[in-house]
Amino acid sequence: MKEYVKKLNLTKSSLKKIYDVIYGNCTESVQAMIKTDADYETKILKCQWLLNKVKTIVSGLDTKSKKRVPLHGALFNFLTMHQYQTEINDAYLTSSKSNVKALKLAGGEHVLVSNKLINKLATNITNTDRQKEKEHFLAVAFILRSD
Repeated sequence: MKEYVKKLNLTKSSLKKIYDVIYGNCTESVQAMIKTDADYETKILKCQWLLNKVKTIVSGLDTKSKKRVPLHGALFNFLTMHQYQTEINDAYLTSSKSNVKALKLAGGEHVLVSNKLINKLATNITNTDRQKEKEHFLAVAFILRSD
């Protein structure tokens, strides 16, 4: 039991250090935006929450009053992305993944999966089926827009 408590305390200490490093590397304006979040008081020392919050803020998607505007922009960027003639494949893959991440952060992940294309009754569709369909859709989008 003592070993468990010791490891638990070490884990808590490590998480606090990680949180402090992440938060400490944020600019004052980003820290201010984090503090204005309604969940801030309950999420202190929650590293995953902090990382997601920072990602959302830095990507420019943290607008509480106009959530559809960032979604529209992310969807537009995803749908119009293409590989430039002189762009190498690795750079195109990186920008493609970035567009997908932005779309997910903006709340548009649902557009990557169509239940009708899975060819199963809606009650029989599993998360694995959805994941496979999403991967197929992203692969097609990537290939069709490559040079």
